[in-house]
Amino acid sequence: MRADSLALHLPDEMRTALCGAGPSAAAGREFIFGIRPESICRAEAAAEGRTARVLVEVVEPVGGEAYLHLKLGEASLIARVDDYEGIAVGPPLEVTFALDRARLFDRRDEKVIA
Repeated sequence: MRADSLALHLPDEMRTALCGAGPSAAAGREFIFGIRPESICRAEAAAEGRTARVLVEVVEPVGGEAYLHLKLGEASLIARVDDYEGIAVGPPLEVTFALDRARLFDRRDEKVIA
């Protein structure tokens, strides 16, 4: 999946749901990628197909954790992180997506695909 500068390697189950009838079954279809804030975290190390470089727009501390308002191209994301020390507004930040917890929705009817 590509979105601006993001390329994700989807888990096998998602690829099967998208391309069960062959790779051309997904061609031309539009999807919504959904992931919860707790499934986006600061990258410990780059993991190909699971990490992205984002811009931090807001750091919102809430007790011992923080919500990070992020920008990836035109897309806005929110991450919930426990360790936000050293994260500041402005500089790029590498984040990792827990893709096994992500969902894909059909853009036409918003039904879950995978």
